[in-house]
Amino acid sequence: MPAKFSRIGFPCFFLLKRNGNPEVVEVDGKLAICVFTGQAMIDAFLTAKYGPESREVKLQRFNRRAELAAVLANSARQLAKQACNYIAFNPLSGRKTLYAPIKEYIATTAGKRLR
Repeated sequence: MPAKFSRIGFPCFFLLKRNGNPEVVEVDGKLAICVFTGQAMIDAFLTAKYGPESREVKLQRFNRRAELAAVLANSARQLAKQACNYIAFNPLSGRKTLYAPIKEYIATTAGKRLR
């Protein structure tokens, strides 16, 4: 596994919007699905995006890399139709965001190649 993915801690989470879809963000001009590794990162993202008011969100939890990769593999084509081809870990303003193509993450964590 590439070093850039090995430092991602688990469990990690999707933040689900009110419509049930995961939060997405633009990173370097690329639309990416957001993955967070802890409550502090979630709180910082929500405050930056929605302001300091408290906001309830649902989370989808992943305990292992293989779980996240499986969900991404099942969703990759649908996400691509929405021009969302990347995954971004802890995307917070003012910090360098680790992001990569979803297909690359799947291939390196689950040993699965998508066409």
